[in-house]
Amino acid sequence: MPLSDAQIDRFARQIILPGVGAAGQARLLEARVAVCGTAKGARHAVRYLRAGGLQVCATDAEPTPEFAIIAGTLGAECDGARVLHARGTTIVWYETDGRRIRSGVASPDREFPIARNRSAESAAADDEPLHAVAACDAVNTLIAVILAWSEAEWTGEVELA
Repeated sequence: MPLSDAQIDRFARQIILPGVGAAGQARLLEARVAVCGTAKGARHAVRYLRAGGLQVCATDAEPTPEFAIIAGTLGAECDGARVLHARGTTIVWYETDGRRIRSGVASPDREFPIARNRSAESAAADDEPLHAVAACDAVNTLIAVILAWSEAEWTGEVELA
């Protein structure tokens, strides 16, 4: 779909980036993304997705969203994520225990990780900045997947000092 003048004005900073262009921005505008997880993480992810022009939809929306972000935890949302994954949704996920961020990508041909049990004491009292950073990283990873910048097969763990 060709971009309107308003869309070109709105997303000009993204369109001029190497690897994005008008075709890439049009693909981002067409992408349907479901977001679930912790309130803090999901709130940040939704804000970043909308800023990039992606459509945010309900996790049980029809048709099934192409992509999903599971923000902040795999535990509580794991069943819903498995349903989306089984329906062919590519999922970018992260979880945090207050000091570490563990993240990855589960595509339809790649198994979704099994949630780990975590104690409530392991979470930091104010982990809002950690969720903001992790959600931003998850959205950037999702954009890379949508625009086919990489295989996005990396699964890693980062420990913050």
